[in-house]
Amino acid sequence: MQQSSKIVLTARSGRSALAYRFRTLGFEFDRDAVDILYQQFLQVADSKKEVEDTDLVRLAEAHNKAAVTA
Repeated sequence: MQQSSKIVLTARSGRSALAYRFRTLGFEFDRDAVDILYQQFLQVADSKKEVEDTDLVRLAEAHNKAAVTA
């Protein structure tokens, strides 16, 4: 079981914090991918007070799936 991070991600969190959280969840993305994911993250963060790890896993998996089918 993966350990949850104690860093809270909100709409004010930056790309570095987001990339770090993805790494702690087992996902490694290059700068271009993080830029794309960051825009999607902001949409989630705008609709929720805090973004949870399950939200990030969903974003990461959708991004990876899109990359495979592209």
